[in-house]
Amino acid sequence: MNYKLMNKNIEVLDFSYDHETHTVTKITKISHSEYAPLGIMEYKTGITRKAFNDWWKNSYF
Repeated sequence: MNYKLMNKNIEVLDFSYDHETHTVTKITKISHSEYAPLGIMEYKTGITRKAFNDWWKNSYF
């Protein structure tokens, strides 16, 4: 399934999510990274799928 991560009314990124494994499988588009949660940002590389999954699992479960 494809979803959008929003910060209030601002689109941050589009991503694909696997409901069976409860993981983000792909970040398809980054729109406004400056509005992303700090938990999905890597220091040197910016937004990463791994950091997003870690943040998602800690926030969701």
